[in-house]
Amino acid sequence: MWTTAFSAFDDWDSPDGYVELLTLPCFFAVVPDTDPAEVIKRIGASHAAALGLDWNRFGQRNPHLSLCAIEKLSRVRGPPKVVLDAAATVKFDAFDAVFDCVETFGNGSYPTVLRGDTQTDQHMRLLAKSIEEAMYKIGIKAGSVVNGKPHITVFYDPSHRSISGPITPVRWRVREFVLIRSHVGYATHETVGHWSLENQ
Repeated sequence: MWTTAFSAFDDWDSPDGYVELLTLPCFFAVVPDTDPAEVIKRIGASHAAALGLDWNRFGQRNPHLSLCAIEKLSRVRGPPKVVLDAAATVKFDAFDAVFDCVETFGNGSYPTVLRGDTQTDQHMRLLAKSIEEAMYKIGIKAGSVVNGKPHITVFYDPSHRSISGPITPVRWRVREFVLIRSHVGYATHETVGHWSLENQ
């Protein structure tokens, strides 16, 4: 949700709109419903507190699972509206997501994440691939970020400590995917597009 601290993106009809659109990280994602999102934040806050971390500083306050990020406009045709039109061609059935374990990735900023079960991983990978293919057709490279381990980041630990283990499963029905611009420095995500999945 964006605030008056910055302007929402709305230049979909001009080729120059790409300059504004991509001044911030822009990626396709799955976002949990309100209730599971609150549960995810509580799980993150609880594990962060156990490590003595300040949740307000290191916690991820916008739970989401990144699918693929817009990386390159290699041969794009038309103004940014073609991104919306291409995403609308993605055909994918709604599915149930289940996240049942916590794990720390041992690289970079050492994110602690929630991992899904086998079926959730498979669905997320296939959805990301479908979006990538739709973007490729209009000349946009949207690099997958779920080829390895689909996940929801809950916090970062500068001390590089590891957590691993089961949690009470968090579940919700994935009925849509979204396009997000991340306003870095504001801990804010701006949803600039959303598309329903089929057979909900």
